[in-house]
Amino acid sequence: MEAVRSRYLPLQPAEDSVKKRFPAYRRASYDAAGAARTHQLKLTSNPLQRGIRKTMTLSCQVESGEANDVGVFWFRHLKSATSPESIVYLSATKKPTYKDQKSGNDRFIPNASGSTFTLDIKEFDEKDQGTYYCLINKNSVLHISPGYQLIYTEVATPKPKSTKPPPAATTDPGDPCNCGP
Repeated sequence: MEAVRSRYLPLQPAEDSVKKRFPAYRRASYDAAGAARTHQLKLTSNPLQRGIRKTMTLSCQVESGEANDVGVFWFRHLKSATSPESIVYLSATKKPTYKDQKSGNDRFIPNASGSTFTLDIKEFDEKDQGTYYCLINKNSVLHISPGYQLIYTEVATPKPKSTKPPPAATTDPGDPCNCGP
């Protein structure tokens, strides 16, 4: 009896299968005619000077396809959290909508220019550590960037060297002339 060959591929973990078929930042979408199109999102950041609170800028760029009339969501998964949290949504008309209208508006500033979306994080510090993502909404299809991990590292400041003058000379009680050195 001849062995029957299965026409099905062996099962693989979903994560491995998806990674083989798509790069981490590539997601397929379809236009109205059903033709497959690919949008690529690239997420980058400016270097952070250690130990200095300053503005951190994340940049999310649409590498292919048009980015006109696109809204962008910014969200993050903090190291201490169990699930991601929304930071802000920037509409195609460049109107920001914050998760919490009472706080965050002064620290997280979204912007858009052409096919590049940025998020400025003012006074980036330890509590902001985590993985950040941008997500665009193009023709009701969501495209997510790969995560970009931001880590805040304090630099230990070395102790300053002592600038005290050497101790003053004292007289020795056993010195008969009490002359000192």
